[in-house]
Amino acid sequence: LENLTSANQNILSHFFMKQAIIQLINYTTILILTWVLISCSSLKPEKPLEYYSNIELIPAKSTINLPLDVEVKDLEQLVNKNLNGLLYEDSDLEDDNLMIKAWKTGQISIRLEGSELEWQIPLKLWIKLGVKLEKFGLTISDTYELNAEIQLKYKTILGIAPDWSLKTNTFAKDYKWIKPPTLKLAGINIPVTYIADEVLKSNQDRISKEIDKAVANGFDLKKMATETWEAIQKPIKISDEYNAWLKINPLEIKSMPIKGMGGKIVYKAGIVSTTKCFVNQEPPSEPITKLPNLKLTQNIDDGFEVNLLTTIPYTYIEETAKKQLLNQTFKDGKRSLTIDEIKIYGSYDRLIVEATVHGSIKGTLFFAGKPVYNPENKAIEIENLDFELKTKNLLHSSAAWLFESKVRRELAKYLSYPIGDQLTQTQGILQDYISTYPVGSGVVLKGSLTKIEPGQIILTPGALLANMLFKGSLKVTTELGGN
Repeated sequence: LENLTSANQNILSHFFMKQAIIQLINYTTILILTWVLISCSSLKPEKPLEYYSNIELIPAKSTINLPLDVEVKDLEQLVNKNLNGLLYEDSDLEDDNLMIKAWKTGQISIRLEGSELEWQIPLKLWIKLGVKLEKFGLTISDTYELNAEIQLKYKTILGIAPDWSLKTNTFAKDYKWIKPPTLKLAGINIPVTYIADEVLKSNQDRISKEIDKAVANGFDLKKMATETWEAIQKPIKISDEYNAWLKINPLEIKSMPIKGMGGKIVYKAGIVSTTKCFVNQEPPSEPITKLPNLKLTQNIDDGFEVNLLTTIPYTYIEETAKKQLLNQTFKDGKRSLTIDEIKIYGSYDRLIVEATVHGSIKGTLFFAGKPVYNPENKAIEIENLDFELKTKNLLHSSAAWLFESKVRRELAKYLSYPIGDQLTQTQGILQDYISTYPVGSGVVLKGSLTKIEPGQIILTPGALLANMLFKGSLKVTTELGGN
């Protein structure tokens, strides 16, 4: 360059100056075009996939207590009702040279001793005795009639088999003569207690069987359990105003061993079930299931839960948000954004909010968040609502100012479904009904609800399904054998 003439240097200098100006114009044009494109064209991030996981809402299992406390005096009445008159008769003299008849002469009394029943049964006995005497090559035979009164003592151990049959093990414990038997021979009454003792020893098991039979016939546990099992499966309409229904789905029955306590025969069973409360819809029709076999256990949980299923349509959430946000403009200095439309759908476990906007940004914005229950506000809300990932990536290069705007906060505020009043009303309705509610012949629900806890929230096509748990206790009372 030093060797160039002054004129040539001027020419070269003008050339570089011209090229620099042209380059500056080109960069300026690109920036202007980019701004125009961002300002005037639609922002179209990729739409998140609408997808609903095939998740089944599994309600928590609960136990409906089925207590059975039988007063011993009630059992006495039942047994006395079933055991009357002639209790036993053996009319065959040839097999053992004995004929016997036994009548009940008074009330059978029962005493509870630990977990066993002790019976006292007053009987009148008639015995016909065949006597053969061989002496000096001669056989002399004759028959004699004996009369006596006795009080028999028996013990019964109670149990229940898996097929619902009542198992009773009754056996003779002792006896006491009220009027000892005598043999009238030649006009003289001769005591023959030892003969009667032998007669009783050989026949007491027959009376035991009669006691077992009377108890089993009077306490038809399977019939009671079947009636209860079928009765509680029928949907119960608990409110016409809210079209609220209670649906109990029994799964199995567990039973603890029968015990004696405080003059009562105490039997405790538990119906393991799921219980749902439907609001604004009737439960789906389902066939009545049959009573399953009994499962024996040493412990039964007293906890009970009602699953309140609340269906929240996406259209409801949309309309709530639209009332507050449509045509509302959010400003950030000279920039602004106005919401034109809002749509909501599900994507896996997230709720997607599709917002159509115009202003400094024109096009579609996608937000995502997880629905949760807020116990303070008693509402279903969207937790951590934020720009969906692909929208966020696009905004980083074109409209980062939106990250600091209050669009997300305002949107999240109105994407809420308050359920506090519904929970309170439903709890009150349920409590009123389960306090004492007949669900069938001789079958009554009794219980209380003491606590509310959030359960699962599932996104389904068209609606969000929220499951809330009412916790407390519930039992069924019933009458055995219709007595």
